[in-house]
Amino acid sequence: MAETLGPTIILTLLGLVPSTIWLLFYLSRDKHPEPRRLILLVFVLGFMTVPIAGLLEVQMNCWLGFDQHLLCFLGSATTPLVGGLASLLAVFGFGALVEEGLKFLAVRLSIWEHPALDEPIDAMMYMVVAALGFAAAENMGNVWGLAQASLSSLSLATIANGTHPAFQLMTLRFFGATLLHTLTSGIVGYFIAIKRFKLVRFGMRGLIGRGLTYAVLIHALFNILIRKWQVLQNPVFGFAVLALLLGAFIILMRDLHALSKRSR
Repeated sequence: MAETLGPTIILTLLGLVPSTIWLLFYLSRDKHPEPRRLILLVFVLGFMTVPIAGLLEVQMNCWLGFDQHLLCFLGSATTPLVGGLASLLAVFGFGALVEEGLKFLAVRLSIWEHPALDEPIDAMMYMVVAALGFAAAENMGNVWGLAQASLSSLSLATIANGTHPAFQLMTLRFFGATLLHTLTSGIVGYFIAIKRFKLVRFGMRGLIGRGLTYAVLIHALFNILIRKWQVLQNPVFGFAVLALLLGAFIILMRDLHALSKRSR
């Protein structure tokens, strides 16, 4: 136990690396940096929403009959209610809705009325920070689980030479799930900025809901494509994931630049 405790701690901290790198990248795009204490607050709140998301997503699986255990606190179906594509849409669509909603709430309940939220770009920045906190918790959970599953190869030597599978996992999640979280939350932040700072003359009603809808759709599509790629091992789904991430990243950078020009 003592021999693996140190490596486990190191690998758990490794789970913070993808979020940290993306955080530095996005913060560098802000000409007027936000207060560090608020960045930390929103990051931690995003981090803390992961257990809530996990419980809600497990409960959805329970209702659909895919899981039956003690975490089914609101009951469960005895047999799967749906299958095939319907199950993918239900599980991944609900998961995307929960995660996007919780990341939004992390911002809504923390700095929504704070005077620091005084520029259009700030809305995108805080949403991205909440997303990176959420992704950090997911990554730490994933790398810790992997460490427990591969205790035989867990040592300071395998960590030092970069051969432990956790490094590959974090690389994939850096370009995959972590980036996705920033893109979907950044889209929501863009619509928050339009609404909050009245950047358009017409069509103001339901802007935040529209942003959340776009975010959920992109997130759910990513989840389904990743699942299909893992199950079928078809490179077409891999290319589709890359195209989705690249397209969303280009759009986000365009929107970030547009909001930066509107900020003081």
